[in-house]
Amino acid sequence: MHFTYKKPSHILALILLIGAFILIIGMPLLTVFNLLPSTSEATTMIEDIQGPFQALFDVIMLLMSIVLFIIVFILIPFAWYALVNKANLKEILYRIQLKKESLDKAFLWGFLTFIIMFALMAAISVVLVVLGIDAAEAGNLTDIDQLLSIPSMFILIAIQPIGEEIFFRGFLFDKISNILPKSTPEHNQQFLDGKLLVILSTAVLFGLAHFSYGKIYPVAASILFGIILGVVYVKTKNLYTTIIAHVLFNVTVFVLYLLSLQVP
Repeated sequence: MHFTYKKPSHILALILLIGAFILIIGMPLLTVFNLLPSTSEATTMIEDIQGPFQALFDVIMLLMSIVLFIIVFILIPFAWYALVNKANLKEILYRIQLKKESLDKAFLWGFLTFIIMFALMAAISVVLVVLGIDAAEAGNLTDIDQLLSIPSMFILIAIQPIGEEIFFRGFLFDKISNILPKSTPEHNQQFLDGKLLVILSTAVLFGLAHFSYGKIYPVAASILFGIILGVVYVKTKNLYTTIIAHVLFNVTVFVLYLLSLQVP
């Protein structure tokens, strides 16, 4: 079933999706134009919280972040499939290519993709250093560190890629693909051009979602990584591949960040 403005359930799904885009992309852009409190302003308020209240605040922040990410990245896309496409859970998982078949290949491709992403990140860091730019500017970990404790950061960084992959490489990839004219692999050029457009558009949206702290470098890096993940997703036709690569990348970068804090 296709979307129609005549059905109230479809309108509800659209409102929920617009809300998701506002939270994922709209609010980060508002911080750039100082229309919402910046990270430094939020940090100043958090620093005023002392003692046991600080630990409680950290737990509350983590729980709120997890609940919000589940709602925005998972429940809202699933709600669209249920309300608009009348799909059950099995059909939804099939549409976003979250399938258990060939998990061994998914792990292998995921690990190889992680190696490529990590090598690219290392190259970007070297270029930034050569240009006299702090390599930490290429990521958002220093900003997150000001808002959450180390354990809370690890939990959030390890599980958030699951929701991001479901939303960007799963749901949006499927929906944008359906908007484009239908083509088949037999018409190679048209097929490849269509897939390339979907890969680029989802990668750009993925990059804009990392504008949370007003830095351009995380956005550019995330777009590059989004392109890599999109290509691998098309190649493997399995969302587990990009989830594995994304989780491995996030955890590795986080561990390296912690190690860098130990260096005097």
